[in-house]
Amino acid sequence: MKHEQKKFEDHMVFHLCQNLSEKVEDIPEDILRNTIQKGISDSERYEIRFEDDVERYIDLMFILGKDFDTEEESSWAGEILRKEEMSAEERLDTIFDLMKRR
Repeated sequence: MKHEQKKFEDHMVFHLCQNLSEKVEDIPEDILRNTIQKGISDSERYEIRFEDDVERYIDLMFILGKDFDTEEESSWAGEILRKEEMSAEERLDTIFDLMKRR
């Protein structure tokens, strides 16, 4: 594993434990790290590359479900992620804005 990815994973474990503790408190660290790795990989499909945006994508995985981009219940979020005319940041902002209204 590249040093930078390990550093990002460490950051994400800390971030999730601090900010989404109720979602991650019962998840063993190895599974948490596997989910973070999946989030890094999945976010690349949507050309989400900046660390802050990848972090927000991974947050969504813990808020809406790890396959939120393809699950029927959160299909609205997947549709937004696939809007190529929007930047990654705009797509994530839109998803978070819509979640605040629900």
